[in-house]
Amino acid sequence: MFFNERPPNDGHRKNILKPFHKRVGIGVAQPVATPTEIPTPCFSQEFIDPYGSYASLPRSLHVGEKLSVSGKGIAPAQITGVGLARVDLPRALSVSEVNKRRSYPVPVPYQVYWPTGFVTPIPLSVKGDDFAITVPVSDQGKPGLYEISIWAKLPGNPDMVMVGLRTLLVQ
Repeated sequence: MFFNERPPNDGHRKNILKPFHKRVGIGVAQPVATPTEIPTPCFSQEFIDPYGSYASLPRSLHVGEKLSVSGKGIAPAQITGVGLARVDLPRALSVSEVNKRRSYPVPVPYQVYWPTGFVTPIPLSVKGDDFAITVPVSDQGKPGLYEISIWAKLPGNPDMVMVGLRTLLVQ
C-alpha cells in the first residue's frame, strides 16, 4: 500500500526509499469487525537512523521560553542544522475525518538554524561532531506541539536530510 502511493501524496513511499535508513520497525493491528463495517488493517512504520545522540529535552515549555538543543553527530552524518516546526494541539476527530486520512505530513520548519556563515537568526554551534544551540520557542506566539528537527549532510545525498525529530508541548 505504501509503495503504491502517487505524487504528490507519496510521503510514505519517498521515506521508505531513502537510502540512509538503517533500521525499521513495523506494526500491524487488525480491528475487530462490526456488523456494518469490514475491518481494515492498520499499519505503522518507524525508521531508526542512528546518526546522532542528543541531550534530553523538557516535556513541555511555555511560548517564548528558551530551549537548548545539543548532541553529537555520528558518522557519516555531519550535523548542519536545527529546525523548529509547530502544529496545532490535537483535537478529537469525527469518524468520517479519520476515515479520509491515509497519511500525515511532517511539518515544515518555520525556522532552521544553521552554523556561522549561513544567513540565520542564531548560529548553530558546531565543533567537530558536537552541536548546540539555545533558541526561543515561539511560532508567532502560538501554543501547540513543537517539533525539533536535526538536519545533516549524508554522503551521496545532495540535500540536507532530517536525521532526528522530537516533539514537545508548548503552552
